[in-house]
Amino acid sequence: MTQRSISQVLFTVLVLSLWSPWAQARPHQAIDSVEALDEQIEACLNYLGQGDIQQARLLARQIAWRFPDFALGQLISADLESTAAFRDVAIADHMSVAHNVSKLLLEARQRLSAKQSNTPDLKASPSSDISSPHSLPGDLVQIGAHLSQLVVVDLNSSILYQYETAHEQANLVRQHYIGSGEAGFGKRLEGDLKTPLGIYSVDGYHSDDALPDLYGAGALTLDYPNALDHYLDRTGYGIWLHGVPRNQLSRTPYSSEGCVTMSNEHLTRLSSSLDSIGTRVILTQNVTPLEPDERAELQKRFRNMFTQYQRAWINADEGALKALYQDEQTLEQLLASGNNGLMQVENIDGIEATTRFNHSLYRYAFSNIKSEDISIFRNPDTHQGDPDAVARMVISATFGDANEHEITLYWAQSDSGEWQVLTETLKSTGTGL
Repeated sequence: MTQRSISQVLFTVLVLSLWSPWAQARPHQAIDSVEALDEQIEACLNYLGQGDIQQARLLARQIAWRFPDFALGQLISADLESTAAFRDVAIADHMSVAHNVSKLLLEARQRLSAKQSNTPDLKASPSSDISSPHSLPGDLVQIGAHLSQLVVVDLNSSILYQYETAHEQANLVRQHYIGSGEAGFGKRLEGDLKTPLGIYSVDGYHSDDALPDLYGAGALTLDYPNALDHYLDRTGYGIWLHGVPRNQLSRTPYSSEGCVTMSNEHLTRLSSSLDSIGTRVILTQNVTPLEPDERAELQKRFRNMFTQYQRAWINADEGALKALYQDEQTLEQLLASGNNGLMQVENIDGIEATTRFNHSLYRYAFSNIKSEDISIFRNPDTHQGDPDAVARMVISATFGDANEHEITLYWAQSDSGEWQVLTETLKSTGTGL
Protein backbone atom coordinates (compact mmCIF):
# COMPACT_ATOMS: atom_id res chain seq x y z
CA MET A 1 0.00 0.00 0.00
CA THR A 2 1.27 3.47 -0.86
CA GLN A 3 2.47 5.44 2.15
CA ARG A 4 0.44 8.46 3.10
CA SER A 5 0.92 11.32 5.50
CA ILE A 6 -1.47 11.87 8.35
CA SER A 7 -2.81 14.75 6.26
CA GLN A 8 -3.74 12.40 3.46
CA VAL A 9 -5.39 9.99 5.87
CA LEU A 10 -7.33 12.82 7.49
CA PHE A 11 -8.57 14.15 4.18
CA THR A 12 -9.39 10.65 2.89
CA VAL A 13 -11.47 9.80 5.96
CA LEU A 14 -13.26 13.13 6.10
CA VAL A 15 -13.75 13.90 2.43
CA LEU A 16 -14.59 10.44 1.08
CA SER A 17 -16.61 9.17 4.06
CA LEU A 18 -18.17 12.34 5.41
CA TRP A 19 -18.58 14.83 2.59
CA SER A 20 -21.99 16.39 2.32
CA PRO A 21 -23.45 19.63 0.96
CA TRP A 22 -25.16 20.66 4.17
CA ALA A 23 -22.97 23.61 5.12
CA GLN A 24 -25.11 26.62 5.76
CA ALA A 25 -24.67 29.91 7.58
CA ARG A 26 -25.74 29.62 11.19
CA PRO A 27 -27.59 32.40 12.98
CA HIS A 28 -25.66 34.16 15.69
CA GLN A 29 -26.57 33.05 19.19
CA ALA A 30 -25.27 33.57 22.69
CA ILE A 31 -23.11 30.53 23.44
CA ASP A 32 -20.73 29.35 26.13
CA SER A 33 -17.21 28.21 25.29
CA VAL A 34 -18.03 24.56 24.74
CA GLU A 35 -20.80 25.49 22.30
CA ALA A 36 -18.34 27.77 20.53
CA LEU A 37 -15.99 24.81 20.24
CA ASP A 38 -18.75 22.57 18.88
CA GLU A 39 -19.75 25.13 16.25
CA GLN A 40 -16.19 25.95 15.20
CA ILE A 41 -15.06 22.34 14.83
CA GLU A 42 -18.26 21.59 12.92
CA ALA A 43 -17.54 24.48 10.54
CA CYS A 44 -13.90 23.46 10.15
CA LEU A 45 -14.79 19.87 9.28
CA ASN A 46 -17.43 21.12 6.90
CA TYR A 47 -14.85 23.25 5.06
CA LEU A 48 -12.67 20.16 4.79
CA GLY A 49 -15.60 18.22 3.39
CA GLN A 50 -16.07 20.88 0.70
CA GLY A 51 -12.36 20.96 -0.10
CA ASP A 52 -11.95 24.58 1.08
CA ILE A 53 -8.57 23.97 2.72
CA GLN A 54 -7.71 27.65 3.21
CA GLN A 55 -10.82 28.40 5.27
CA ALA A 56 -10.41 25.15 7.19
CA ARG A 57 -6.79 26.07 7.96
CA LEU A 58 -7.69 29.54 9.26
CA LEU A 59 -10.48 28.21 11.47
CA ALA A 60 -8.34 25.31 12.72
CA ARG A 61 -5.64 27.77 13.73
CA GLN A 62 -8.21 29.77 15.75
CA ILE A 63 -9.51 26.60 17.41
CA ALA A 64 -6.00 25.47 18.37
CA TRP A 65 -5.22 28.88 19.86
CA ARG A 66 -8.52 29.30 21.71
CA PHE A 67 -8.83 25.69 22.92
CA PRO A 68 -5.28 24.43 23.58
CA ASP A 69 -6.56 21.33 25.44
CA PHE A 70 -8.71 20.14 22.52
CA ALA A 71 -6.66 17.32 20.99
CA LEU A 72 -8.65 17.01 17.77
CA GLY A 73 -8.29 20.73 17.06
CA GLN A 74 -4.53 20.58 17.63
CA LEU A 75 -4.24 17.59 15.28
CA ILE A 76 -6.18 19.23 12.45
CA SER A 77 -4.37 22.56 12.82
CA ALA A 78 -0.90 20.99 12.86
CA ASP A 79 -1.79 18.80 9.91
CA LEU A 80 -3.12 21.66 7.80
CA GLU A 81 -0.16 23.90 8.63
CA SER A 82 2.22 21.14 7.63
CA THR A 83 0.34 20.56 4.39
CA ALA A 84 0.44 24.27 3.61
CA ALA A 85 4.19 24.28 4.18
CA PHE A 86 4.62 21.30 1.80
CA ARG A 87 6.13 18.99 4.36
CA ASP A 88 4.96 15.80 6.01
CA VAL A 89 4.38 15.68 9.75
CA ALA A 90 4.83 11.93 9.75
CA ILE A 91 4.71 9.19 7.16
CA ALA A 92 2.18 6.50 7.92
CA ASP A 93 0.38 3.74 6.15
CA HIS A 94 -3.41 4.19 6.00
CA MET A 95 -3.84 1.02 8.03
CA SER A 96 -1.24 1.84 10.65
CA VAL A 97 -2.12 5.33 11.80
CA ALA A 98 -1.22 5.81 15.47
CA HIS A 99 -4.02 4.54 17.72
CA ASN A 100 -4.70 7.91 19.34
CA VAL A 101 -4.84 9.63 15.94
CA SER A 102 -7.34 7.03 14.71
CA LYS A 103 -9.55 7.78 17.71
CA LEU A 104 -9.37 11.51 17.03
CA LEU A 105 -10.32 10.92 13.41
CA LEU A 106 -13.29 8.90 14.64
CA GLU A 107 -14.27 11.81 16.87
CA ALA A 108 -14.09 14.09 13.82
CA ARG A 109 -16.32 11.71 11.92
CA GLN A 110 -18.92 11.53 14.70
CA ARG A 111 -18.96 15.29 15.21
CA LEU A 112 -19.47 15.94 11.51
CA SER A 113 -22.16 13.28 11.15
CA ALA A 114 -23.96 14.62 14.25
CA LYS A 115 -25.61 17.25 12.07
CA GLN A 116 -26.54 14.63 9.46
CA SER A 117 -28.05 12.06 11.81
CA ASN A 118 -31.29 11.76 9.81
CA THR A 119 -31.59 10.20 6.37
CA PRO A 120 -32.71 12.39 3.43
CA ASP A 121 -36.08 10.59 3.45
CA LEU A 122 -36.67 11.60 7.05
CA LYS A 123 -35.55 15.14 6.35
CA ALA A 124 -38.21 15.34 3.65
CA SER A 125 -40.89 14.90 6.29
CA PRO A 126 -40.55 17.62 8.96
CA SER A 127 -42.92 15.81 11.32
CA SER A 128 -40.57 12.81 11.45
CA ASP A 129 -37.33 14.76 11.87
CA ILE A 130 -35.87 14.10 15.33
CA SER A 131 -34.72 17.74 15.46
CA SER A 132 -38.27 18.98 14.91
CA PRO A 133 -39.47 20.70 18.10
CA HIS A 134 -42.77 18.81 18.01
CA SER A 135 -41.44 15.37 17.09
CA LEU A 136 -41.17 12.40 19.43
CA PRO A 137 -38.00 10.26 19.43
CA GLY A 138 -38.62 6.78 18.03
CA ASP A 139 -38.38 4.89 21.32
CA LEU A 140 -40.90 7.21 23.01
CA VAL A 141 -44.39 6.04 22.10
CA GLN A 142 -46.40 8.12 24.57
CA ILE A 143 -45.58 10.91 27.00
CA GLY A 144 -47.09 10.35 30.44
CA ALA A 145 -48.29 13.04 32.81
CA HIS A 146 -45.29 12.41 35.08
CA LEU A 147 -42.68 12.81 32.34
CA SER A 148 -41.22 16.32 32.19
CA GLN A 149 -37.82 15.73 30.62
CA LEU A 150 -36.21 13.19 28.35
CA VAL A 151 -32.56 12.51 27.59
CA VAL A 152 -31.96 10.43 24.45
CA VAL A 153 -28.41 9.18 23.91
CA ASP A 154 -27.78 7.98 20.36
CA LEU A 155 -24.80 5.71 21.00
CA ASN A 156 -24.38 4.88 17.34
CA SER A 157 -23.88 8.54 16.37
CA SER A 158 -22.40 9.84 19.66
CA ILE A 159 -25.12 12.45 20.16
CA LEU A 160 -27.14 13.38 23.24
CA TYR A 161 -30.57 14.98 22.75
CA GLN A 162 -32.26 16.75 25.65
CA TYR A 163 -36.02 17.28 25.47
CA GLU A 164 -38.63 19.01 27.55
CA THR A 165 -41.92 17.14 27.38
CA ALA A 166 -45.38 18.59 27.80
CA HIS A 167 -48.84 18.22 26.26
CA GLU A 168 -47.84 15.09 24.35
CA GLN A 169 -44.94 16.88 22.67
CA ALA A 170 -41.19 16.53 23.09
CA ASN A 171 -39.44 19.84 22.47
CA LEU A 172 -35.74 19.54 21.66
CA VAL A 173 -33.85 22.08 23.76
CA ARG A 174 -30.26 21.08 22.92
CA GLN A 175 -28.03 18.37 21.50
CA HIS A 176 -24.30 17.75 21.70
CA TYR A 177 -21.49 15.27 21.18
CA ILE A 178 -20.84 12.49 23.73
CA GLY A 179 -18.51 9.53 24.21
CA SER A 180 -19.47 6.02 25.34
CA GLY A 181 -18.21 2.49 25.99
CA GLU A 182 -14.92 1.36 24.50
CA ALA A 183 -16.46 -1.93 23.28
CA GLY A 184 -19.64 -0.35 21.93
CA PHE A 185 -23.16 -0.82 23.29
CA GLY A 186 -25.53 -3.59 24.37
CA LYS A 187 -24.09 -4.31 27.82
CA ARG A 188 -24.56 -7.85 29.10
CA LEU A 189 -21.75 -8.55 31.57
CA GLU A 190 -19.73 -6.71 34.16
CA GLY A 191 -16.44 -5.56 32.68
CA ASP A 192 -17.48 -5.93 29.03
CA LEU A 193 -16.75 -2.19 28.48
CA LYS A 194 -20.13 -1.69 26.79
CA THR A 195 -22.80 0.94 27.39
CA PRO A 196 -26.27 -0.51 28.12
CA LEU A 197 -29.27 -0.14 25.85
CA GLY A 198 -32.53 0.55 27.66
CA ILE A 199 -34.85 2.94 29.50
CA TYR A 200 -33.36 4.29 32.74
CA SER A 201 -34.00 6.78 35.52
CA VAL A 202 -31.57 9.23 37.08
CA ASP A 203 -31.17 8.07 40.67
CA GLY A 204 -28.45 10.38 41.97
CA TYR A 205 -25.80 13.03 41.41
CA HIS A 206 -22.17 13.16 42.54
CA SER A 207 -20.40 16.51 42.61
CA ASP A 208 -16.87 16.88 41.31
CA ASP A 209 -15.33 17.24 44.77
CA ALA A 210 -16.57 13.72 45.63
CA LEU A 211 -15.03 12.10 42.55
CA PRO A 212 -11.61 11.47 40.96
CA ASP A 213 -10.57 13.84 38.18
CA LEU A 214 -11.59 11.23 35.57
CA TYR A 215 -15.23 12.27 36.10
CA GLY A 216 -14.61 15.98 35.68
CA ALA A 217 -17.43 18.28 36.78
CA GLY A 218 -19.58 15.52 38.26
CA ALA A 219 -21.79 12.56 37.43
CA LEU A 220 -25.47 11.71 37.05
CA THR A 221 -26.01 8.09 38.09
CA LEU A 222 -28.45 5.76 36.33
CA ASP A 223 -30.42 2.82 37.76
CA TYR A 224 -28.57 0.20 35.73
CA PRO A 225 -29.17 -2.67 36.22
CA ASN A 226 -32.92 -2.04 36.31
CA ALA A 227 -35.59 -4.72 36.86
CA LEU A 228 -35.43 -5.88 33.24
CA ASP A 229 -31.63 -6.12 33.34
CA HIS A 230 -31.86 -8.24 36.49
CA TYR A 231 -34.50 -10.44 34.88
CA LEU A 232 -32.23 -10.98 31.87
CA ASP A 233 -29.24 -11.73 34.12
CA ARG A 234 -27.27 -8.71 33.00
CA THR A 235 -24.48 -7.77 35.37
CA GLY A 236 -22.34 -4.72 36.10
CA TYR A 237 -23.01 -1.42 37.82
CA GLY A 238 -21.95 2.23 37.94
CA ILE A 239 -23.29 3.40 34.58
CA TRP A 240 -23.15 7.19 34.76
CA LEU A 241 -23.42 10.29 32.64
CA HIS A 242 -20.28 12.22 33.59
CA GLY A 243 -17.72 14.85 32.60
CA VAL A 244 -14.11 14.58 31.49
CA PRO A 245 -10.76 15.28 33.20
CA ARG A 246 -10.10 18.99 33.71
CA ASN A 247 -7.25 19.02 31.21
CA GLN A 248 -9.50 17.79 28.40
CA LEU A 249 -12.44 19.31 26.58
CA SER A 250 -13.84 16.01 25.33
CA ARG A 251 -13.11 12.31 25.04
CA THR A 252 -13.01 10.24 21.88
CA PRO A 253 -16.27 8.47 20.95
CA TYR A 254 -15.56 4.99 22.35
CA SER A 255 -13.27 5.42 25.32
CA SER A 256 -15.16 4.78 28.57
CA GLU A 257 -15.79 1.61 30.56
CA GLY A 258 -19.50 1.86 29.71
CA CYS A 259 -20.47 5.33 30.91
CA VAL A 260 -21.62 8.23 28.74
CA THR A 261 -19.07 11.06 28.78
CA MET A 262 -19.40 14.70 27.74
CA SER A 263 -17.65 18.02 28.19
CA ASN A 264 -17.76 19.40 31.72
CA GLU A 265 -19.81 22.40 30.63
CA HIS A 266 -22.38 20.15 28.99
CA LEU A 267 -22.51 17.93 32.09
CA THR A 268 -22.94 20.90 34.42
CA ARG A 269 -25.74 22.36 32.36
CA LEU A 270 -27.49 19.00 32.01
CA SER A 271 -27.31 18.17 35.72
CA SER A 272 -28.57 21.61 36.73
CA SER A 273 -31.63 21.37 34.48
CA LEU A 274 -32.86 17.84 35.25
CA ASP A 275 -35.59 16.79 37.64
CA SER A 276 -34.80 13.22 38.65
CA ILE A 277 -38.43 12.26 39.26
CA GLY A 278 -39.74 13.40 35.89
CA THR A 279 -36.75 12.42 33.75
CA ARG A 280 -36.11 9.29 31.71
CA VAL A 281 -32.87 8.46 29.93
CA ILE A 282 -33.04 6.41 26.74
CA LEU A 283 -29.76 4.75 25.77
CA THR A 284 -30.32 3.66 22.19
CA GLN A 285 -28.64 2.95 18.89
CA ASN A 286 -31.55 4.03 16.72
CA VAL A 287 -33.34 7.39 16.97
CA THR A 288 -35.42 6.96 13.81
CA PRO A 289 -38.85 8.43 14.60
CA LEU A 290 -41.96 6.29 14.44
CA GLU A 291 -44.48 6.85 11.69
CA PRO A 292 -47.68 8.46 13.07
CA ASP A 293 -49.81 5.41 12.25
CA GLU A 294 -47.37 3.05 13.96
CA ARG A 295 -47.23 5.24 17.06
CA ALA A 296 -51.01 5.48 17.23
CA GLU A 297 -51.33 1.70 16.96
CA LEU A 298 -48.77 1.11 19.74
CA GLN A 299 -50.47 3.69 21.96
CA LYS A 300 -53.85 2.03 21.53
CA ARG A 301 -52.50 -1.47 22.15
CA PHE A 302 -50.56 -0.66 25.31
CA ARG A 303 -53.16 1.62 26.79
CA ASN A 304 -55.49 -1.36 26.58
CA MET A 305 -52.84 -3.66 28.05
CA PHE A 306 -52.33 -1.33 31.01
CA THR A 307 -56.09 -1.11 31.60
CA GLN A 308 -56.27 -4.92 31.67
CA TYR A 309 -53.40 -4.95 34.17
CA GLN A 310 -55.15 -2.39 36.39
CA ARG A 311 -58.43 -4.28 36.44
CA ALA A 312 -56.81 -7.66 37.08
CA TRP A 313 -54.98 -6.42 40.17
CA ILE A 314 -57.84 -4.29 41.51
CA ASN A 315 -60.25 -7.19 41.17
CA ALA A 316 -57.68 -9.76 42.35
CA ASP A 317 -58.59 -11.77 39.27
CA GLU A 318 -56.06 -14.59 39.40
CA GLY A 319 -57.08 -15.99 36.04
CA ALA A 320 -56.61 -12.64 34.31
CA LEU A 321 -53.30 -12.14 36.11
CA LYS A 322 -51.97 -15.50 34.96
CA ALA A 323 -52.80 -14.54 31.38
CA LEU A 324 -50.95 -11.24 31.79
CA TYR A 325 -47.66 -12.61 33.11
CA GLN A 326 -45.22 -14.49 30.92
CA ASP A 327 -43.44 -16.04 33.88
CA GLU A 328 -45.76 -17.65 36.44
CA GLN A 329 -42.99 -17.53 39.04
CA THR A 330 -42.87 -13.73 38.75
CA LEU A 331 -46.59 -13.54 39.48
CA GLU A 332 -46.27 -15.94 42.41
CA GLN A 333 -43.53 -13.79 43.91
CA LEU A 334 -45.67 -10.67 43.56
CA LEU A 335 -48.65 -12.39 45.18
CA ALA A 336 -46.49 -13.68 47.98
CA SER A 337 -44.90 -10.28 48.58
CA GLY A 338 -48.31 -8.84 49.34
CA ASN A 339 -47.85 -5.13 49.89
CA ASN A 340 -44.46 -5.15 48.12
CA GLY A 341 -42.94 -3.07 50.89
CA LEU A 342 -45.27 -0.14 50.23
CA MET A 343 -48.87 -1.15 50.68
CA GLN A 344 -50.52 -1.56 54.06
CA VAL A 345 -52.34 -4.82 54.68
CA GLU A 346 -56.04 -4.25 55.28
CA ASN A 347 -58.30 -6.51 57.32
CA ILE A 348 -61.42 -7.09 55.23
CA ASP A 349 -64.27 -9.01 56.89
CA GLY A 350 -61.84 -10.62 59.30
CA ILE A 351 -59.58 -11.85 56.46
CA GLU A 352 -56.14 -10.33 56.08
CA ALA A 353 -55.84 -9.33 52.43
CA THR A 354 -52.38 -9.59 50.93
CA THR A 355 -53.14 -8.86 47.29
CA ARG A 356 -51.24 -5.84 45.97
CA PHE A 357 -53.18 -2.56 45.82
CA ASN A 358 -55.84 -4.01 48.10
CA HIS A 359 -55.65 -1.26 50.71
CA SER A 360 -58.45 1.12 49.85
CA LEU A 361 -56.30 4.25 49.60
CA TYR A 362 -53.80 2.67 47.23
CA ARG A 363 -56.49 0.82 45.28
CA TYR A 364 -58.29 4.12 44.70
CA ALA A 365 -55.11 5.93 43.62
CA PHE A 366 -53.97 3.08 41.38
CA SER A 367 -57.38 2.69 39.78
CA ASN A 368 -57.40 6.40 38.89
CA ILE A 369 -54.35 6.23 36.65
CA LYS A 370 -55.66 7.12 33.20
CA SER A 371 -54.32 5.19 30.24
CA GLU A 372 -53.56 8.42 28.41
CA ASP A 373 -51.32 9.51 31.30
CA ILE A 374 -48.92 6.57 31.22
CA SER A 375 -45.54 6.74 29.50
CA ILE A 376 -44.93 4.08 26.87
CA PHE A 377 -41.49 3.23 25.47
CA ARG A 378 -40.03 0.73 23.07
CA ASN A 379 -37.10 -0.85 24.89
CA PRO A 380 -34.07 0.00 22.72
CA ASP A 381 -32.35 -3.40 22.96
CA THR A 382 -35.03 -4.85 20.68
CA HIS A 383 -33.65 -3.44 17.43
CA GLN A 384 -30.01 -4.45 17.29
CA GLY A 385 -30.44 -6.52 14.12
CA ASP A 386 -30.31 -9.73 16.14
CA PRO A 387 -32.68 -12.31 14.59
CA ASP A 388 -33.24 -13.78 18.06
CA ALA A 389 -34.10 -10.41 19.64
CA VAL A 390 -37.39 -10.25 21.52
CA ALA A 391 -39.61 -7.17 21.19
CA ARG A 392 -39.99 -5.45 24.56
CA MET A 393 -41.95 -2.44 25.79
CA VAL A 394 -41.85 -0.37 28.97
CA ILE A 395 -44.84 1.31 30.65
CA SER A 396 -44.48 3.65 33.62
CA ALA A 397 -46.86 5.78 35.65
CA THR A 398 -47.09 7.56 39.00
CA PHE A 399 -49.94 7.57 41.49
CA GLY A 400 -50.83 8.73 44.99
CA ASP A 401 -51.88 12.09 46.44
CA ALA A 402 -48.53 13.62 45.49
CA ASN A 403 -47.58 11.13 42.79
CA GLU A 404 -45.30 9.59 45.39
CA HIS A 405 -45.50 6.08 43.96
CA GLU A 406 -44.22 4.89 40.63
CA ILE A 407 -44.91 1.66 38.80
CA THR A 408 -42.86 0.41 35.84
CA LEU A 409 -43.88 -2.61 33.77
CA TYR A 410 -41.59 -4.44 31.35
CA TRP A 411 -43.49 -6.28 28.63
CA ALA A 412 -42.28 -8.83 26.07
CA GLN A 413 -43.89 -10.41 23.03
CA SER A 414 -44.18 -14.18 23.19
CA ASP A 415 -43.63 -16.59 20.30
CA SER A 416 -47.38 -16.59 19.74
CA GLY A 417 -47.42 -12.79 19.44
CA GLU A 418 -49.07 -12.13 22.82
CA TRP A 419 -47.78 -9.28 24.96
CA GLN A 420 -47.17 -10.21 28.61
CA VAL A 421 -45.43 -8.72 31.64
CA LEU A 422 -41.89 -10.01 32.21
CA THR A 423 -41.13 -8.12 35.40
CA GLU A 424 -41.94 -4.85 37.14
CA THR A 425 -41.07 -2.42 39.91
CA LEU A 426 -43.23 -0.54 42.36
CA LYS A 427 -41.45 2.09 44.44
CA SER A 428 -41.75 5.39 46.25
CA THR A 429 -40.21 8.20 44.28
CA GLY A 430 -37.59 10.38 45.91
CA THR A 431 -36.94 14.08 45.74
CA GLY A 432 -35.38 16.03 42.89
CA LEU A 433 -31.67 16.36 42.30
